[in-house]
Amino acid sequence: MNCQYRIERPISSTDVIKTHIIPETHNITILFGGMDSTGYNRETWIYNHSSNTWTQMNPSTKPSPRNQHSMVYDSTHNIVILFGGVPNLDDTWIYNYSNDDWTNMNPSTKPSGRVRHSMVYDPVNDVVILFGGSPSNDETWIYNYTANTWTMLNPSTKPSQLLHRIVLCIAH
Repeated sequence: MNCQYRIERPISSTDVIKTHIIPETHNITILFGGMDSTGYNRETWIYNHSSNTWTQMNPSTKPSPRNQHSMVYDSTHNIVILFGGVPNLDDTWIYNYSNDDWTNMNPSTKPSGRVRHSMVYDPVNDVVILFGGSPSNDETWIYNYTANTWTMLNPSTKPSQLLHRIVLCIAH
């Protein structure tokens, strides 16, 4: 495999953001939250790969300031799903890029508040899989956007819950 990397400095950049979560969608990257010299923030930024520019969005409603949360792109519904973050948040938010709109889903059952967890979207089953996190959590949950439900799974064996990454592999 031949991999090439190119470092670019966007025309406008988000230098104040020190930590962030970035799911890629089509030809854009969506960034939410993070931390700067004044603390946690609740900014939503869009990076356009074609024009090499960052644009700060201005949604009327947005999640509280945070970092160390997880976000995934749901390609079936063309939305971004966010869960958790510092300080041990347990909320589920949906970002609709086309409307520049964040919605708090507030499901009746949900994972406990956590940070440093991993999430991946499974397009075959149309669910988000969440694993692990801190404090000391080895739980596996699935989120169904259409039903707005979190369901805890109980696999017979469980991997390490901290400092991991997760990826979904689908056979074609």
